[in-house]
Amino acid sequence: MRILITHIVLLCTVCLIAPAQNLDNQGGVINNLGKIKTKSVRSENSGTIENEGTLDVEGVSIIEQDTINGRVEYSGDNTTQIQYFEPMVYKDVVFRGRGEKQFRNTDEDVVARELFETETGNVDIQIPESQVVRTEGTVVHRGMVNRSFRFGRLVLSGNSAQNVSGDGTFKVLQLSNASGADVVDTGGFVVHSTLELFEGEFRNSASNNFSMGDNGALIIRSDRSSLAYAPAFGNDVSVTYIGSSNIVAGEEIPTDPTILKNLRVETPGGLTLAKDVTVNDTLHLRGTINTDPGASRFVLTHSSLNNPEFVGEDTEVRGSVRRTSLVTGSGERNVFNNPYTYAEFENTAALGDIAVVTYRVLPDTVPLPLAAPATEKVRRTLQITAENSQGDSVVDGFDATVGLGFKLADEDERNGLNADSVVLEQWLNDPDQGQQWTIVGAGADVTTQGKWAETRTSNLTDFFNGGFYALGLGDSPTPAGVLLARVLLEGPFRNGAMQDDLWQEDLIPSTPPDIYPYNLDPARASIVLGDISKDTGIIDWVVVEFRTLMSGGESVYRTGLLRTDGSIVNYRDGYSRLTVDSGSYYIVVHHRNHLAVMTADPADVVPTNGDEIDFTQSATLLAGSSGGRLVAVSESGRQYFAMFAGDIVQDGTINLAGDRRDYDAGAESAWIQHDAEGYRQADADLNGIVTTRDANVTWNNRERQTAVPD
Repeated sequence: MRILITHIVLLCTVCLIAPAQNLDNQGGVINNLGKIKTKSVRSENSGTIENEGTLDVEGVSIIEQDTINGRVEYSGDNTTQIQYFEPMVYKDVVFRGRGEKQFRNTDEDVVARELFETETGNVDIQIPESQVVRTEGTVVHRGMVNRSFRFGRLVLSGNSAQNVSGDGTFKVLQLSNASGADVVDTGGFVVHSTLELFEGEFRNSASNNFSMGDNGALIIRSDRSSLAYAPAFGNDVSVTYIGSSNIVAGEEIPTDPTILKNLRVETPGGLTLAKDVTVNDTLHLRGTINTDPGASRFVLTHSSLNNPEFVGEDTEVRGSVRRTSLVTGSGERNVFNNPYTYAEFENTAALGDIAVVTYRVLPDTVPLPLAAPATEKVRRTLQITAENSQGDSVVDGFDATVGLGFKLADEDERNGLNADSVVLEQWLNDPDQGQQWTIVGAGADVTTQGKWAETRTSNLTDFFNGGFYALGLGDSPTPAGVLLARVLLEGPFRNGAMQDDLWQEDLIPSTPPDIYPYNLDPARASIVLGDISKDTGIIDWVVVEFRTLMSGGESVYRTGLLRTDGSIVNYRDGYSRLTVDSGSYYIVVHHRNHLAVMTADPADVVPTNGDEIDFTQSATLLAGSSGGRLVAVSESGRQYFAMFAGDIVQDGTINLAGDRRDYDAGAESAWIQHDAEGYRQADADLNGIVTTRDANVTWNNRERQTAVPD
């Protein structure tokens, strides 16, 4: 029997249609405000179902219209019969019962504007590979998607934040909602195949979480998305990054080093690590990975025998790559940071006790400690560390061939050197021989590979426990002179000592700013703070100038850190000293808002422990006692002098009588910058805020000039 309806308004709470009947609407309007329960529904041609209540369908539905408002429930409970449903726009759509649910056609997607719900684990929604279920509101999923297949995509694509809950299993769950989605009601669902984070934040937590599938699960994250909390990972997971901008690795990377199978960086903007990462199978890079962001230092471990895959000539890893599975054999490369940086061991005997090798490569970075002018080293630094199976350092008893690549084009790292002439050098810090660069291995063969030069050095038989390597000219290397110098700054000197307020408040920039005097050093842009502990007591960046003549000669610049005890140290570790070619120099110390000071006479800088250049004694300053501010007197009567504070604009004079730029006339003056916080030029006392104290220091030193000649 067919019910032909032209226009019927159903206001009943529940309207039952006989089990053997269809709800057939070919030309009229069914306006449902209550509940219609039917075995099947047919609405073809010009028929319309205006459903503001519930339409409960147990059998076949054939609905030609685009949208049904209200709630539609597909509740087929016959385990031997497939229930087909309409791919169309719903307000609410609910799937119940044990019957398998399938799209009736493969032309359209399902859209749920306010609610998508599967009631129990017995529900199996079959989503074709070419179609999706697109949700704009709440998702409550307790059922299955494509029980027998890995595909079947549900997309979160609302215009406001969406809630996701239930203990069901998704095959592919995609977030494409700029407002993000929240896991609620304890979560509990499983993403069996793929989590696609395309846009927005997926906000899970320890109490509202989800799980990834046990085997072969994948997380894809774009540069417009994030994951708030680590999911419960299965046996393995792979992660792929997409987009165009740099991405900081987040909670999608498992902490357990055994779980991450494949890591693919497909964004040209690259990836920045925020923790140690271990890849157990494939490492694929289309963008650079940075393991050393700022002062932090992490390690990318590659445990597979497979070498990393590099796509494009600019792709590499900046920082530390650790290989825990090493191949041996003639010509068998263990590749590290780029295709041209590797280690070879001809056989197991050549490997010795080595089980793990770590390369730390810093591109476009002048090697430090630096024992020669910057023009004599390629701008790329390498450190090598080897361990045995127990984790102990291995420093000898092997025979390695080391490859080190450096850029020839774009970021040209040659530093004016003839690339064909460079050899591998290692920084030697020996109690007997002193500190110096020394040639290692059997020389270097240099070949050109597109934008790269590849240096190959054989017969490397020790690693000096992870020392620095460099590529340099190697012609009779000059032993490095070690600068032992001590200086005080008036500004931060309070209560009998210099105070490290900027350091404790994390205000000192990781790279010196592009201002005077730091831009005197041609290596400034590649200088990055090392991993230095808080208790080291760093005051600020300083620049040391080594002059061959008092005025008019040649100068070499080294950027270092000033510590609370007055020592000038290396920015890599916070304790070793600055180095330069051994010789006799006028030594000048520059700071960004203090008057520079210089030795009155040339000082000898020698390879081993020489005499300390103590600028705290006014006699060593160029202009005697006028070259520094008396800041302290010891019980024995020993006087301590400091560099005058207040040269805010760094023109060598603390201006007041004329243009008053340091005090209150210039944009960076102490008075104009009053109450400004942070790393400021006008912060003469270096406490992180510009106050009247900074203006007073400037006033007290008014019209003083540096005695350092041009």
